[in-house]
Amino acid sequence: MCAMLMIALVLASPLARAACQAEPPIVTVVPSLPDPPVDNSLNRVSLKELSPNAGHPQGFYQSRLEIQSTVKMRAARACMSITEVELRVTSLGRRIFIASEWRPASCAYGAILGHERKHQAVDDQLVQEQSAKIRDTMRASIIEAGPVVSGPAVQQVVKDRLTKIVQDAMHRALETLTEEEQRRETAVDSPSEYARVAASCPELH
Repeated sequence: MCAMLMIALVLASPLARAACQAEPPIVTVVPSLPDPPVDNSLNRVSLKELSPNAGHPQGFYQSRLEIQSTVKMRAARACMSITEVELRVTSLGRRIFIASEWRPASCAYGAILGHERKHQAVDDQLVQEQSAKIRDTMRASIIEAGPVVSGPAVQQVVKDRLTKIVQDAMHRALETLTEEEQRRETAVDSPSEYARVAASCPELH
């Protein structure tokens, strides 16, 4: 049955395809990065278990960027198209950890928190900078795919096809965003930055 439906899509008449027109889609990107809570409940051994690659962590910033989508489509006559896409860029599990050996009133706590806030700022700035690029790339992908000739018998197949176009573009955008995030976050953890933090408090020497 699926094969027959796909054949029906391919064999749509040139007249039907020519009549299948759509306005450019409205694409919006909504940055939605929550302010990370500060967790001071775990000691350094526990932090090491949470982040095995962190060496001997006094604290660390945890975040995983994600893009979520809401898609609106329109079926008009024998044509289906994407009319609106909202992309919400957020972060799952966003949190700052500071080892419980350092209490909030201590110099070390403040120095470590200041460093981790730099990681937070990297994500905030990155998402703001890349929002327009993500929007334009998604819009171009939808326009390139164009509206699709549809009908009652193949409507769900067409809907799935259009949904996949959005998902594929969204996954590519997330890959690019994550790669750039990793590059920038690594740059924050420079030897000079670690030396600055260590030198700021006697207990961190």
